[in-house]
Amino acid sequence: MQLSPEQFHTLFDRAAQPVLLVQDGVITQCSSRAEGLIAPGSPIRELLPPDAVLQELIAAAPTVLPLRLRTGYVTAQVQPLEGALLLFLPVGDDDACASALSRAAQAVSAPLTTLLSASGTIFPLLADVEDPLLQRNLAVLSRSCYQLLRASENLGDLSAALRGRLPLSMEKTDLTDFLDDFSQTAGDLCLQAGRELDVELPQAPIYLWADRRQLRRVLLALLSNAIKFTAPGSLLRLTLTRRGKRAYLRLTDGGEGMTPEVLTSAFSRYTQPQDDPRTGAGFSLPVVQAVIQAHGGTILLQSQKDRGTDVTLTLPVGLPQEQALLGKDITTIKRGTGCTHCNGTGYRGRIAVHEIGTIDRNIRRMISRGAEIEEIEAYAREQQGMRSLKEKGLELVKQGVTTPEELLRIAYYA
Repeated sequence: MQLSPEQFHTLFDRAAQPVLLVQDGVITQCSSRAEGLIAPGSPIRELLPPDAVLQELIAAAPTVLPLRLRTGYVTAQVQPLEGALLLFLPVGDDDACASALSRAAQAVSAPLTTLLSASGTIFPLLADVEDPLLQRNLAVLSRSCYQLLRASENLGDLSAALRGRLPLSMEKTDLTDFLDDFSQTAGDLCLQAGRELDVELPQAPIYLWADRRQLRRVLLALLSNAIKFTAPGSLLRLTLTRRGKRAYLRLTDGGEGMTPEVLTSAFSRYTQPQDDPRTGAGFSLPVVQAVIQAHGGTILLQSQKDRGTDVTLTLPVGLPQEQALLGKDITTIKRGTGCTHCNGTGYRGRIAVHEIGTIDRNIRRMISRGAEIEEIEAYAREQQGMRSLKEKGLELVKQGVTTPEELLRIAYYA
């Protein structure tokens, strides 16, 4: 099916979403809402993550994947169209959404923390009371509090991700060993839910930089969704492979799958299903996407109704990822070989790294009127010459005083 420029604009100029038409690997047409985001004539491969294959997308079911535009990465819905592709881009005000999410997280977190503290004092006093109804209600109350706490954490993480400030504690990780350990927990969860889990891991280690806590949260969120939307007795598959400088982590199920409408909004921060009690707080997938992108990776979601869902995470491995995370083109990295005096660590002592901002009259006024942290930080940088821990640590890495491992461990923020 070939669309003339007149037909394309008639169909899509009034659409709420920006729309791109891709033919023969080139963006040939853009709707009026997409103007300024990308110029017609641009090769689509320049906008796709390195692991996305155009031919596979054309042959696949409707898919969502990250697309690199002038404004940064966005999650586009891909709709095959007889040898061509339609790309539907998301719309939304990230700054306004981030502020709203941050306020919501704070509003929930403060009283919830007080409630958890009080319950921690009261629950032990009632533990020996032989009243089945009371004990069931206490268990429900405790479980609900922790569910709210996790939802509040998700809100806070999503708010930080929208601002590009998702905090990560990076450390060198053997992904094979990490997943082998995770598979024990995952297998137990599947067994309790009446599902089976098949795990396939390579023999060789795959080293990368990762925040293990956040990565574990990602996997638990994906596994939880797979369990929710599959029938008892279903088989889930978790596989890890490496091709070149990318690690591919894939979770597949044969569950309910998603309709094209649900798939379109799967990663949306602004909409969520309203009629399905299994969706919970509705923020799992946006947070998953934010965490993976903060690691320099991508997430690819493919699904068909009644045929299951396939989620593929890709993560960069080795030195190129290290350079990307540091945000600088560091060609030489010095590391100590270790000796008996340092117990083989390669470090000979410690050096202080400071991030100092003076609370002057202007900053006091900003705090009093409830200014966002970004505004205060911008003032401190411009007027006081403040530098972040990461920036100061990066200079020490370039000088050979310390290593990227230490910098990423103490001072990395995506």
